[in-house]
Amino acid sequence: MLFGVNKKLIAGYIAIAIFMTGDGFELTFLSRFMVDQGFSAVQASMMPTIYGLVGAFAAWASGVVSELCGTKRVMIFGGVSWVVLQIILLGVAIPSGSYPFILTVYAIRGIGYPLLMYSFLVMITEVTDKRHLASAVGLFWAAFEIGIGVLGTYVPSAVIRAFGEYTTLWVAVPFAVVGTLVVVFCLKPTSDAKGKGMTGKEVGRELARGVTVIFQDHQVFLAVCARAICNFSLYGLPVIMPLYLASHTNGGGAWFEVTDWMVIWGTMNVITVFTNVMWGRIGDKHGWIRQMRWFGAGLCALGTLWFYYVPQFFGKSWPLMIVGAVILAFGFTAFVPMAAIFPALIPDHPGAAVSANNLASGLSTFGGPLIATLLIPVVGFGGVCWAYAIFYIIGSLLTWFIHPKQPGFDLNGRKLPEEQRRKELELEEAAFTAAQPA
Repeated sequence: MLFGVNKKLIAGYIAIAIFMTGDGFELTFLSRFMVDQGFSAVQASMMPTIYGLVGAFAAWASGVVSELCGTKRVMIFGGVSWVVLQIILLGVAIPSGSYPFILTVYAIRGIGYPLLMYSFLVMITEVTDKRHLASAVGLFWAAFEIGIGVLGTYVPSAVIRAFGEYTTLWVAVPFAVVGTLVVVFCLKPTSDAKGKGMTGKEVGRELARGVTVIFQDHQVFLAVCARAICNFSLYGLPVIMPLYLASHTNGGGAWFEVTDWMVIWGTMNVITVFTNVMWGRIGDKHGWIRQMRWFGAGLCALGTLWFYYVPQFFGKSWPLMIVGAVILAFGFTAFVPMAAIFPALIPDHPGAAVSANNLASGLSTFGGPLIATLLIPVVGFGGVCWAYAIFYIIGSLLTWFIHPKQPGFDLNGRKLPEEQRRKELELEEAAFTAAQPA
């Protein structure tokens, strides 16, 4: 095992990195591309907003659907649907110039990546010892960032210079195809589908559990709120920063080129590859909640405001923008243990636990751009950044009321006395070993 990660999962991590490279191609320049096509800034920001809404639904469904239908089967469906709809989007919708058509196809494509990505997260929780779950999740997010953040930023930034933005969107397709093929041929199923023989009513009840569990336990509800907040800037800044930094739209300063912004954001994502693993290990050893409260929320709020104010006062300062990228990288990834907290809060229903986490994660992809869409016309880019910062402060406060049972820690996130801690970890290891199939 590597950091407590089961070898069966290695192909899945590789698939996530490759597939999310294709999915991430458009993230840093789509809003600018749509404005260049003659659409307004609000229309441009509406696309990732609706995309995120559909993605939130797919993310919620992925946990329970994976349990019912089998994780590998759901991952394949997600990958294939993304590829097909991307081809329709680029080959038919965008050339038509019809905004409703473009928005519809783009929104439906939003079901693809959550089904592939978050179904794999279900697989991780199925075969990983809870003592190492944050570490395994850290590697999951590292693979995600290698794809969507690093390769998904640097590769298109190079392709754009040579071939332009529209052709660059086509280059995303081969990455998604290869990632899906890795799932098909290299990833072994870790559990059987549980939905065989179930009635439609029973299937519906299991699907509903992914939502009802949120309102049956106030800690789960608060965890969903905190999980949604933690990535607002991650999905909101790529919407507003190309306009703020690289154009004069809505008060932007045009200090940088779009490709400059892509390099800055790519640098942030390079750092998160390592900090995801780092924070996963730290969380398992020193406590999940406290690192999110102080480092996650605090650094995300600081980094978001940093990105807005540095150009205002210092203009085109590469060193200072890179400092902001570092701050955000450490902040975003300090929230890595969130995916471990939900199974700890709902131990009897792991599928519903992952669905609740995935729904909250999907709400980030929806909520971040939505805040920008609603506030840009009213308060401008600065107001949007302050809104994100305030949400992070709220998220920090919420963690005081979330008390997951982490092995080796009490319900307040404090380490148990060494002897008691050792015995508890030994019992956890024995229980995990006994639960593994022969």
